[in-house]
Amino acid sequence: MISQKLAGIVILILILFMGCSASYGKFKRQTESESRVTKRELIDNWSDYDIWVNSGPEYKPDRLRVIIFDPKDDDKKILAGRNYHKVKDQEMWTEIVKTNTASDGEF
Repeated sequence: MISQKLAGIVILILILFMGCSASYGKFKRQTESESRVTKRELIDNWSDYDIWVNSGPEYKPDRLRVIIFDPKDDDKKILAGRNYHKVKDQEMWTEIVKTNTASDGEF
């Protein structure tokens, strides 16, 4: 009886482990030229995305830690957590880009 309970628990743990080990995203490193093209497209097409920035509890464009781009035309939704601020207009986005872009165009 105890061995059946133990076997059931082991099977349940294995199923739980397999269910939680899925891959939800893929990261790949871009070349420098790919990176510049991507950034230019994101700047030009900012209204196609919900953009969230994390700069701590208060929004400060010069202290960005994370920028999240969530495409509006897909069926997926990124849920930004605490301390994330949504980019509401092009003026705010332009301020973020200018503040966080080096003279050579790199973020």
